[in-house]
Formats: sequence, C-alpha cells, structure tokens
Amino acid sequence: MDQVATGAKNCYQCFNYRGNEEASAFLKLATSRGAATVYSALYATIALSFLAKLAENCDEEILGGSIKSSSAIASTIFIEGVISAILSPVSGVIADGTPHRKFMYIVFHAAWLSMVLLQALLVETDEPNDATLLLYMASLILTSVFLEISITLINAYIPEVTDDEEDVHRLNARTFAFLNGFQLLLALIVTAAGFVLFPESKDISQDEEAFSLAQIAAGVVIFFWLYLTVPAIGKLQKRNNEKMVAKASGC
Repeated sequence: MDQVATGAKNCYQCFNYRGNEEASAFLKLATSRGAATVYSALYATIALSFLAKLAENCDEEILGGSIKSSSAIASTIFIEGVISAILSPVSGVIADGTPHRKFMYIVFHAAWLSMVLLQALLVETDEPNDATLLLYMASLILTSVFLEISITLINAYIPEVTDDEEDVHRLNARTFAFLNGFQLLLALIVTAAGFVLFPESKDISQDEEAFSLAQIAAGVVIFFWLYLTVPAIGKLQKRNNEKMVAKASGC
C-alpha cells in the first residue's frame, strides 16, 4: 500500500512545472479531463447501443417510434455536433472576456463529470425504457457540450500563467502528452478489467459486459478528475477585467 501511495505521489510531482505554482495548477486542471474523450467516444457509446437495443419495441424503434434503435448513436453525435458548432465561438468570446472565468470553469468542469456519473447509474437500470434512453442520450450530449466549454475556459489561462512564450509551447505540449497518456491508461485498465472480470468461459450477456466496462471506465475518469482537480483548483487565480486589461496592455 505504501508503494502505491509513493507511486501516486511521484506521478503527481510530474505535473509540477518549473516551480510556477499557477502554471502547475493549469497543467493539472487541463489534464484532469484525462480520458473523458475516449470514455465518451468508446465505452459510453457502446453502452448506448446496447441500451437502445434493450429499450426498442417490436419494430426495433425507440423514443416512441421516432427513430430506429440502430440510429441512436448517429442521432446523438449529430446533435452534439450541431450544439458544439453553435456554442464554440460563443464560449471563446465568453472565456476571453468574462470576469468570472474561474467560477464558470468550476461549474462546467464539475457539470460534465456529473453527467459521467449519471451515465454510470443509468446503465444499472434493470428494464430500460424510452425515458432511460432519452436521459442517457441527453447526458452524452451534455457531457460533450460541458466538456468543450470547460476546455475553452481553461485554455484561456495559457497566456496568463506565464510570460514566457516558450513556456506556453511547453505547457501545451506537456498537456497533450499527459492527455494521450491518460487515454491510453484508461484503455489498458478497462481492457485488463475485462479479461479479469469477464473471461470467455463466464456466462454473461454482451449488454451486461458493455455496461460493466462502461461503469469501470467512468470510475477511472472520475478518479483522474478528483486526483488532479481537487488539489489544483485552489491554486488557479481568479481573473477580473482589470487584470486582463493590464495583461493585454503589458502594464
């Protein structure tokens, strides 16, 4: 147990950036979304397909016969894309101009995580119906929307946490390196869990396996969020209009 604690502490130290406390906090927070992209695109999406199959009627239709169960994923992705296309320029303007950037970041950063938690609970439903399916689809869409807004808000901090342009590039590079590492780690953890919990000889349906793996993946995403966000959020400074104007003018 001590070795695990030591390993976790050493791993956390990798996020300390050149003694710059706020830059280190930015790095932790920017990386804390960890494997959310892989979780949503892979494990949650697969769970959605099985949830739709369980909720379909005799004609393989869902949501009151409005669409086929096989179209659940495509419909969800389409709605996500439309909403993101509309909100992207708006969120960028808000991130650059709001005096409440940190508060907004905390709200949206916690909001997408709450959607992941909701998804993990929804797949526990014994007999999913249209209401369960609609809530799951809505939670996937909101996860994408809230996550994109939180990313825009945290990325707006990059030029403000350091005056060195070279450090900005290094922070960006290190953020993407850690994000890719967390995504790979999530895949490895869930794959290993699948081999251990669901060997080929075990009698379990495909939907139960998909739901269980989605819950494991959600748990890993939540752990990454807590591991990095909780210690770092208090070290990210607030920004008000005066500070942003001074920064932009070089004063």
